[in-house]
Parts: sequence; structure tokens; C-alpha cells
Amino acid sequence: MRATTATARLTRLALRQDRSWLAWWLLGVGAYVTATAAAMRGAYPDQAAVDAYAATAGLRQTERLFNGPGHAVDTIGGLTVFEAGGYLLVAVALFGVFTVVRHTRTPEHDGRAELLAAAPVGRWAALAAACATAGIGALALGTVATAGLMVTGLGARGSAAYGTCVAGSVLVFAAVGTVTAQLSDNPRVALAAAGVALGAAYLVRGIGDLRDNGLVWASPLGWVQAVRPFADERLWPGLLALAGAAALVGLAAWLTTRRDLGAGIRATGPGPAVAAPALRTPTGLAVRLQRGTAVGWACGLGVLGLALGVLGDGVVAATGEVTGMPWAGPQAAELYYGFACLLLGALTGCAGIALTVRQRTEEQAGRTGLVCSGTWSRTRWFACCLGVTLAATVVVLLVAATGLAVGRAVSTDGPFLGTVTHSLAYLPAVWVLVAVATLLVAAAPGWTPLAWASAGYVLVVALLAAVLKLPGWAQDLSPFTHAPGLDDDLTDPRLLVLTGIAALVTTSAGRSFRRRNLVA
Repeated sequence: MRATTATARLTRLALRQDRSWLAWWLLGVGAYVTATAAAMRGAYPDQAAVDAYAATAGLRQTERLFNGPGHAVDTIGGLTVFEAGGYLLVAVALFGVFTVVRHTRTPEHDGRAELLAAAPVGRWAALAAACATAGIGALALGTVATAGLMVTGLGARGSAAYGTCVAGSVLVFAAVGTVTAQLSDNPRVALAAAGVALGAAYLVRGIGDLRDNGLVWASPLGWVQAVRPFADERLWPGLLALAGAAALVGLAAWLTTRRDLGAGIRATGPGPAVAAPALRTPTGLAVRLQRGTAVGWACGLGVLGLALGVLGDGVVAATGEVTGMPWAGPQAAELYYGFACLLLGALTGCAGIALTVRQRTEEQAGRTGLVCSGTWSRTRWFACCLGVTLAATVVVLLVAATGLAVGRAVSTDGPFLGTVTHSLAYLPAVWVLVAVATLLVAAAPGWTPLAWASAGYVLVVALLAAVLKLPGWAQDLSPFTHAPGLDDDLTDPRLLVLTGIAALVTTSAGRSFRRRNLVA
């Protein structure tokens, strides 16, 4: 039997399972690209306006750090890619990671892969099917991105080049996911490891673009952005991304021969013979279930906060030298660190959603039913899980804020305590996101993935509200819009309002959880 026997059948099965998932991604990418390009045309209606933007684009160090290099920013196409294109590359990279882990490590963890292995299925069939599914998704997303730009009147060549960037980002990080899926027998660990790799690639690319040196070539995101859409479009960086993806998939295929089915390269040791006393309480069990996710997010955002703080000196110095711009001069530091606090707060909201969604996973596995069938009531279990999640978001944001404050103090002698306290002012907004996710898990568990849609909306508002010219009501839908800035009073009553909204929503969620059937 060949090692890839039944690959075609497994690919069809994977595509059938992912049909809704892929459709939502295609709709989101198409709408995002089209809306961004249309917003750019509205904001810069003539070439004179575009030339005025291009005259200062090279000095916008904050945007180079977060968005990537600016190529052909004297055109609407290049301006669109510079302002919003880099964020989409990160988003579709996550699509690639989730797709391959969903069809490689998750079936092994759930026991489904063992059933398939009893049939005439090759050793590499599941891996090949996952890669084929990710490849089809990459082609579809790249095509939609190309079409979205062309619909707004942008050139076919530049649009196709950006579609290539999108497809390349999916392929490279899907390949990263195939490798991390071999390392541990737990899909969450595989996703976390791939997320760390993506975060490192983004940070390395940002530093390289900020310093304008060869460090960008150490990041796969730097490879795909080197295609230079709407400038002198180049094919070879896309081929470099394809070669890197192929090498990683080859490594993953080799690793599959070095482990047993269902196991990871890193062997999982036996647990203790006797459970810790803390696990006899619902709070202790909730802490045990969530600590790994919380620690991972805290470490990742702590490093990100430290990097943003250290890099602030160069960003502020570069922008502060420019005169006649609203973001220049003394306001540069305030705007930069205010944005950094907002970004860390929004990402902490994502951490809170990840912790909340974990409860749905426990329920689907049948463990929540076992827990609630004993002396612990549903209300008690729900309250303990919610309390641990809220406490974890406090810790995660505190670690991220401390990293930012330390980096700021080192690079610019900025206020340490002020940076921390104003970062923590985003906690009520974080709790609103957690409350929305909790309500979905408790009242409409089938719609739990929509919790991530709320996180995506918050990030779009935080990063692209000005670019997309979002109306005031659309920005007000994000709870982070109502948090105080660096120079605002922390006794702002809006913080109490946000906390009250979170309390009301979670109370409603608790009632729904108590009344519905489990695994419904």
C-alpha cells in the first residue's frame, strides 16, 4: 500500500467538513479587501491627494512596524496594501494553521484517525489531504483577494501579485502547522506553537522593516511582502515561500515516521498517581484546565509588550522629527504608546475568548456532564470557570502592560506606573468580549465560533477605523472605543458602564447554561 493511499477521499471529506468554514473566510476576505480599496479611493480621490500621502509615507515608522514596507504608495493599490494588506496576511496565516491542525492532530487526539487507519489508508494520507485542503483554501483566498481589488478598478497585475501574497502566507504557515502538529499529542499545543512561530515572524518582519535591513528575510511574512504588489511585481519571493512550505511539509512527513499514531514527538509523561487536593474543588479544576492557555497568552503578550516598548524610542524619534503633521512632535509618544496599550488590550480580549471557548470543548468531550453530575451544581461550575477566566485576563493584561512599561522605561524614560494603569483600563472592555463569548457558549453553543468574529471586529476597529473611514456608530460598537486614553481620567464612568454590561450579559449566560441540556 502506498503511503498516500486514500488521499483524494480524505481531501473530499476535509473539504466537506470545511465548507462553511471556508465560505465564511472567503466572504470575510472579499469584503475586507473590497471595502479597504474603496475606502482608499474615497479618502484619496485624486492623484494630488495620493502624492501628498506618499510624501510622508516613508516617515510613518509606526505603520512600517505594524503594516509592513510601503511599496508604490503613490498609487491607490500600493497605498491599500500598505495600510491594510499586512494585517490580512497575518489573518490568513491563522487560517492555514487551523486548517491543517484540524485535519491532522485533532483526529488523532479524538481517536478518529485510529478508525481510519484500520482501513486501507496510507501513512501520509491524512497529512497530504490536510495540505491539499489548505492549498485549495490558499488558492481560493488568493483569488478572492485578487478579485476584490480588481472590482474597485485596480490593475490586474498588482491585484494578482497581492493575491499571490495571500496564498503564500496561507501555504507557509499551513506548513508550519503540519510541523507543530507532530510535536505534541494535544492539538492546543500544536496551535499554540504555530501561533508563537507566527508571532515571532511578525515581530522579526516588523523590526526588519523598521530598521530597513536584511532581517526581513528571516521571516516568511517578509518573503511574501517582497512580491511588492503594484510596484515592480516579483515572482521569485513567492517561489521562495512555496519552497519553504514544501521543505516544512517534507519535515512533517519525516516526523510522522518517527512517532506512533496518536502520539507526538515529545512524549507525554504519566500524570501523578494521586490528584492534587486543589482539584477536589471546582475552582481548582477550572484553574488546572485553563492555566496552560493563560500562561501561553501571558508569555506571548508579555514579549510583544516588551518589544513594542523597546521599539518605541526609534518610532517616536523618527516621527517626532517631522513637522506639520498631526502625529508628529510631542504627540508622537502619546499616540504610539496609546495605540500599543489598545493593541495589547484587544489581544487580551482574544485570550479571554480562547479561555471561554475551552469550556465548550470540555462540554463536547463529555467532561462537563461528568463534573456536573456529582455534588457540584451547574451554577457553581459556571461561576468558577467564569471567575477563573476573568482573573486570567487580569494576569495576562498585567503581564503585557508590565512588558510595555519596562520597554518604555528603558527606551524613552517614560512613566512606568502610568503605562501599566492605563493599559489595565482596558479590562472592562476585555470583560465585555468575555461576556459575549460566555453567552454564546451558554445559550447558543452551536454559534460559539462567532465569539471570534467579535474579536475580529474589535481588531478591525482598533487597527483600521481611520483607514476604512468607519462611521461613529460602527466604532462605538467596539467596547475598546470607550476606554480612556493615556491622558484621560481613569475614573471615567464609562468604565463602570462597561463593567455593568459585562455583568448583565454573564448573568444572562448563567441562567441559560443552567436551563439548557448539555452538549446541545
